[in-house]
Amino acid sequence: FFFGTTMNWLGFSSNDEEKMTAVGTADERFAQVCEDLKLNVKLNSAETFLDVDNKEFTMYMIEVTCGAGSRAGATQWVLQRRYSQFNELKNRMSGMANYDKILSGSKFPGKIFFNKTSTKVVEERKVSLMEWINKLLASEFATNYHMNSFLEAVDDDVLHQGETLPSATWVDVEDKELKTDDIPKDQAVIIAAASYWTYQALTAFLDPACEATMKKYPTIKQYNVGLSELRLVPSAVRGQVKPVLAMIIKNANKKADEMAERCGAEKGANTLRFFPDFDGSFLKDLRVKDCDWTWRVWIVYNGEVMTNLRSSTPEAAQEFMNAYDAIASKAGIEAKA
Repeated sequence: FFFGTTMNWLGFSSNDEEKMTAVGTADERFAQVCEDLKLNVKLNSAETFLDVDNKEFTMYMIEVTCGAGSRAGATQWVLQRRYSQFNELKNRMSGMANYDKILSGSKFPGKIFFNKTSTKVVEERKVSLMEWINKLLASEFATNYHMNSFLEAVDDDVLHQGETLPSATWVDVEDKELKTDDIPKDQAVIIAAASYWTYQALTAFLDPACEATMKKYPTIKQYNVGLSELRLVPSAVRGQVKPVLAMIIKNANKKADEMAERCGAEKGANTLRFFPDFDGSFLKDLRVKDCDWTWRVWIVYNGEVMTNLRSSTPEAAQEFMNAYDAIASKAGIEAKA
């Protein structure tokens, strides 16, 4: 899932108008649910990380609290967001009616090109970003789709546990088709979707989760389907992306074989195919609007969705393992001693 590196190499920007307008506004039912949540946000801390190009970036830890109602039983959850994600949210909101009026007196922190991970800059941004987003949440924008998707307050009507994987045809980086009906029924199918902003967090979660399950159940083969949301890539340069992605996926499959060897599984037990989604149609098959704020993971066995995860899912690693335990039970497979 290192497609973010590819976009850095080619100089792609997040300010693609088609991408920004791809998601519609919420319907009345969604708006009512959002209003009932009465959200409040705190930015309590921040951490600096290195991306795949060894460049520093800051993750702001967002504590979201429901003043009333709940999100699937949760009254509080923690998210990680980069400044660039806040900036993208601002881009989507700023053109809407009454935005300037509501934000009067509040200033969104501007971009900084030097020392942007310094303690002074990070602390100032924490204060400004928290004031900015809470001011929006205290206004009519509390029911806005983009706002609530950013905060993972209300889930899209995604493909859920117990449902059947829909029939669809996807095309990978080598222009080979995959019909979902033809995916091996006796393998654990991991469908993982992410965008430019969420791929690194997805990889950080998925790599150890896959290795843990393979160590416990080395005889269960893993069939990995990576969906990369690339709607921000201009159509004129999409042909340049696929060769780079093909090279990256080749290296990823090599690492998958190394993982299988470490776990005592046979070579080829961990297959990985990569599907660039330039228009959002693959995500639509899974009932997902976008992956800009959260990554998505589904585990499927014999056509049935065993679990549906996203970045704010509580105990996501344990839920991942629970799905494998359920698969092992269905297949009559014992855990490795």
